[in-house]
Amino acid sequence: MRGPFRYILLFLLLLQMPFLTAQNQELEKSPHSVLFLFSYHPGHEWEDVLYKTLLEGMKENLPGVDLFVQYMDSKRYSLEERADSILTQLRTDIPSDLLLIVAVDDNALHFLTNKGQDLFPGVPIVFCGINDYPQFQDKLKSPHTGVISRVNLQDTLKLAQSLIPGVKKVFVISDATPTGYGNKQMVEDQARDLQGDLTQLDFHYIDHHHFSTDELLSWSGTLKKDSIILLTSWYRDERATFISEKEFVRRLQRATSVPVFNLLHIRQGVLGGKVTSGENQAKIVLEQINSIVKGSNPSSIPIVDTDTSIYVIDHERMNYWGFRESLLPEDVLLLNQSPVTSYRITIQLLGFSILVLLLIMLTLIRQSILLNKSSIEVEKQKQILFTTLNSIGDGVISTDRESTVTFLNEVAQRISGWSLEEALSQPLSQILSLQRDPNGESLIDPVQRILRGSPVHVQEQDTMLLNRHGLNIHILVRISPIHDPESGTLSGVIIVFRDISDSDKMQQKLHNEQRRLRDAQAMAMVGNWEYDPEFDRYWYSKEVFTLTGIHPNDDEIPESLDLMKIIFSQWKKDVPLSAMFHNEDSLVKSLMTIPSKDGSRILHLMARLARNPESGKIIVTGIIQDFSELTQTRAALKASQEQLRQAARMEAVGKLAGGIAHEFNNLLQIILGYSQLLKDEAAGQQIVEYVEPILKTAASARNLTRQLLLFSRKENLDMEAFSMSRLVYNLIPIFSRLLEENIQLKSDLQGGDDWVLADQHQIEQVLINLCLNARDAMLRGGILTISQSIESTFRSFPGIDGTIPAGDYVHLTVQDNGSGIDESILPEIFDPFFTTKEREKGTGLGLSIVYGIIRQHKGYLNVKTDPEKGSSFHIYLPRIEPIVSTSKKVTLHENHEEPVVDTIVYMAEDDPMVRQLTETMLRNSGYIVKSFMNGKDLIETLEKKQKDAEQIDLFLLDVIMPELGGVQAYHNLRSSGYDVPVLFMSGYTEERLKNLPEFQNVGLIRKPFTLKDLTARIQALLA
Repeated sequence: MRGPFRYILLFLLLLQMPFLTAQNQELEKSPHSVLFLFSYHPGHEWEDVLYKTLLEGMKENLPGVDLFVQYMDSKRYSLEERADSILTQLRTDIPSDLLLIVAVDDNALHFLTNKGQDLFPGVPIVFCGINDYPQFQDKLKSPHTGVISRVNLQDTLKLAQSLIPGVKKVFVISDATPTGYGNKQMVEDQARDLQGDLTQLDFHYIDHHHFSTDELLSWSGTLKKDSIILLTSWYRDERATFISEKEFVRRLQRATSVPVFNLLHIRQGVLGGKVTSGENQAKIVLEQINSIVKGSNPSSIPIVDTDTSIYVIDHERMNYWGFRESLLPEDVLLLNQSPVTSYRITIQLLGFSILVLLLIMLTLIRQSILLNKSSIEVEKQKQILFTTLNSIGDGVISTDRESTVTFLNEVAQRISGWSLEEALSQPLSQILSLQRDPNGESLIDPVQRILRGSPVHVQEQDTMLLNRHGLNIHILVRISPIHDPESGTLSGVIIVFRDISDSDKMQQKLHNEQRRLRDAQAMAMVGNWEYDPEFDRYWYSKEVFTLTGIHPNDDEIPESLDLMKIIFSQWKKDVPLSAMFHNEDSLVKSLMTIPSKDGSRILHLMARLARNPESGKIIVTGIIQDFSELTQTRAALKASQEQLRQAARMEAVGKLAGGIAHEFNNLLQIILGYSQLLKDEAAGQQIVEYVEPILKTAASARNLTRQLLLFSRKENLDMEAFSMSRLVYNLIPIFSRLLEENIQLKSDLQGGDDWVLADQHQIEQVLINLCLNARDAMLRGGILTISQSIESTFRSFPGIDGTIPAGDYVHLTVQDNGSGIDESILPEIFDPFFTTKEREKGTGLGLSIVYGIIRQHKGYLNVKTDPEKGSSFHIYLPRIEPIVSTSKKVTLHENHEEPVVDTIVYMAEDDPMVRQLTETMLRNSGYIVKSFMNGKDLIETLEKKQKDAEQIDLFLLDVIMPELGGVQAYHNLRSSGYDVPVLFMSGYTEERLKNLPEFQNVGLIRKPFTLKDLTARIQALLA
């Protein structure tokens, strides 16, 4: 009953936490903290009893002190293996203002003696559970006191003789841990001082050199009745295999043929003995801590070296071995005691129980039919829950309050490597091995912390999981308690975790960015400050004092550093912060001037509301930075950042527009093709009147997608060299016809070597669009000026996409004196479909097409606007030396003649609807068509057949196809000896077809195309 009672007591303590918290708020907040340093691990019964008693006493006597807990896990790992990681964790997690350190057991004191005194110099140490104090006495520099743990071998052996008069042999069990060696030495020392009949006992020392764990358990079952086992500790055997104390005792009590006695501490499942009491030692330590808190020097507090042991007997094991209770000492503590021991009462209760059982059976039979439907419904709900848990994307594991696995969903099974059948009834630590990092350092089991009701609450953690197959998997784990819905007591935990291995690179990138940001702030001398209105208190970083030239003063706030008054000139302490800020996201900026030797220093202040992470209350946080030399730089940087954001935005919109146009072309191909087929089939019928609008609308949509492709810079260009001034001069008459009569057209063409390599028609489109845009901006008339010049610059200069690099450019300017452009919409004017015109008067594609064409020509744009002077668009195209145009074009002449009889076309197209349409169009035109789903399917078919088995006249290939695209298929065909014409088809000209004119016997048709377009291009290639 002691185990459940312990957890019930912890639960009642947790219920009192609100009261304790309220009490703490009334007290002045203590700046001190206490560190509990445990040698072993959560679940170790001796340390659990100590921790519970210390925790209750600290909450009662020192409610304002912050408690920190660190386990060394020295049963599983040696001190040498864990020392560096423990030091790192203590430096990271433990504050420097420690009131004192409580060291539990020898390993903790050994660590503090060798490592901890440099980490926490001068911090008092209170120890308990120490068996070998002399080895630390001369090495401890810090003031200390505590309790020395003494075992009582003589009283334990006397108890064994009273229960087993014929005992002759004592087998002492100790393991391979440092504690095991110390326990063995302690028993050997006390065995030499035994008196009376005890000197006749024959001692045998069994340690890890003799047996492994399994061998030891098997050996314990072979002992004779004149023997007993004296258990000190067993956690690791000769193979360094770890086993928990609870698991070892459980297996030992089932395997042994003789009683097992104990010396060190209370153990469930062991017969018992005169053992050290963790509760008694904890009470002494609490008294010593109270004395230190009240001002006593720790070194003046006597170290307690008295016997703190008590008699403890497991009543169940006593009954198992048939020992009488009358043989026990009067002050013995009985564990697992049965409330009824009288045989007669037991018989009476048995008879009564049988009667009650019969009545219950009759009731159950009567109710079974009524419960059948409820059971079916419960099973149905259980199945729904099971299916739901197996359907989610996170791993889910549940345990009971003993940390034994009760459920794994399918995701948890896949990540951990354990099946549900294998994991059930296993300890969670075996199924879910959490590590702090990939180097293999184990993480103290957070589940045990929750099950113990520890104040160290683990809610969510980014950690590593070592699965059954030895793979380190990066996971994000969340652990929550499960409470009984009726009693509210803790019944287990549920662990939900997610594999985030794929985000490791992103996390590393984020960490690098954060590191760079910290370094940049340090180099830029950015100071931080906070203001807490509750206590009217400021906090400043050291950079604040450096920047202001003021020395810190702990007594009062310097008037020149009362930053709230500087930022808010009307602010008073009784004015709520909400009146100073619009909301918690508001950012308030200000400037302050500090006199210096070279004149004055301008400091930039920023402030915003935040929440104190400890109290959750509103505070003000801000930064301070020297802006004396950075004001102009920052303004320039802000402009550059805005240009960069605009460039990125335009690039993203361009990719979106190109992608939509590419996909839409495939859809238009279906609409346009089948509409043409329908028109041909219904020739002479009235339905043709309904088909014609579809064809016209599809043609308009095709033009729209080509405009989008211009914006996204994916439309094919016919590049040639020409003089820009000559092009503009030839276009002047066209521009005049585009403008209204109340608009005057002027030109300023400087001529010279203004040659560019560009698509003449696309540049004409740019100038026409800009002229139309200027016309619409001058509704009341005005002047439109088109100018051309040559600019050679050795420095970069601003553009709408950021910075325009230095170089030789032909500069075109289209300027109007209209209404100008509102600066609020300036970043959006090049977006597709953005327009300020009425719905029926503009599509919003004019300027986006200008942007797409210029960027496709590797040129640059800039816009200048003024509401009073109008707008000017500046175009910069790379200038070249005057040359004769060498541009090549693939000229495909239409041919309306019927195809040659038996013309065989092999076609590869991945879209099934486009493939079926194209095949139908070609067959209707008299071609023999064989179609394939992609280039790989085509090539594999050709490899299986003989090359001369069938004459192939033309290959029709889509550019983009899965597994093998059109260009790769073209190269395979040429390498295989097929030199017949190849016609590519695509929604837009891909980058991989930029060298198409250099291909031999090749053509290109752009989707969407009509039957007339397709047959004309095929005939041109076959001619």
